[in-house]
Amino acid sequence: RPGIAVRRCQRAPVEALWRHLRQGFRNGQTARPQPGGTEGEPSVNWYLGALKKYAVFSGRARRMEYWMFHLFQLLIAGVLIVVETRLGGWGLVATLYSSATFVPSVAVTVRRLHDTGRSGWWMLISFVLVIGSIVLFVLMVLDGEPQANRYGPNPKTAAAMPVPAI
Repeated sequence: RPGIAVRRCQRAPVEALWRHLRQGFRNGQTARPQPGGTEGEPSVNWYLGALKKYAVFSGRARRMEYWMFHLFQLLIAGVLIVVETRLGGWGLVATLYSSATFVPSVAVTVRRLHDTGRSGWWMLISFVLVIGSIVLFVLMVLDGEPQANRYGPNPKTAAAMPVPAI
């Protein structure tokens, strides 16, 4: 029956991705090593770590923490919007989620700017129409300062910092 074969082909990449993710979570790490040659932790831990630092505007954040937080935030909001739209909702749950994660989003952006040696006030440059957003994007992509700066030690080389308890 051709319909079954088509459905199997469409599900195969998703099932392979799901197996890959489950294997990484079982081992307590991602299946591929993180940059630098050391085994990393699951990507979702970067997201949860940023949420645990809900309103911590001091210190520094690695690129990985910043980008994983925003990736998971985008994915979760997208899933909420799709599910709620299919159920005939108005997007209330996605709006509540976005509102709840606004402060951690600002906090991780400020810590990322600190990693590049800039004040968190640089985030306001995004209010300059198109150019400001491009400048902020470039600042988020830049590697952090390799040495300790006035905002703290390099998070790549510093010992694991304790996460504040909620």
